Amino acid sequence: MRIEDSVVAVTGGASGLGEAVARRCIDQGAAGVAILDVNADAATSLASELG
Repeated sequence: MRIEDSVVAVTGGASGLGEAVARRCIDQGAAGVAILDVNADAATSLASELG
């Protein structure tokens, strides 16, 4: 599946497999990644790291 220039929502995205998916989406050219997780601090931290 091509995700270039798409916005992707990743549930459970602050750690583990969800984090890996979020990172991969950025690497594959996604225009943005919405990181959704019950751990808001971790999600915010990862979002800041990914830009």
